[in-house]
Amino acid sequence: MAGERWEVGQVEPKGVGHGIFCNAIANDSVQSILMDKAPIYDELRKLENDRAEGERRLAKQEALIIELKRENRDTSKAEAELERMRHDQRRYDQDRQRLLSLLQP
Repeated sequence: MAGERWEVGQVEPKGVGHGIFCNAIANDSVQSILMDKAPIYDELRKLENDRAEGERRLAKQEALIIELKRENRDTSKAEAELERMRHDQRRYDQDRQRLLSLLQP
């Protein structure tokens, strides 16, 4: 039974699976489906790396603002930059959600 193939629409033996095999499984094209999504996974991986780096930069910028305030210095430029960085992070989150939705069946 292991390694046995079924044709599209054929019902596998009781207890083996979940009913009628879909085209992807019946034709052994699961790998093809994953390969079609490979660019999405690549983009998601890059986005996650960029987002993590953005989080590190946000923390540094927030620390800079705290230091500037402690020294009674002007924080307006640093705060404007912080807001721009937060906007970028929101964009990363939106892009991430978009990519994840593309991976849904």
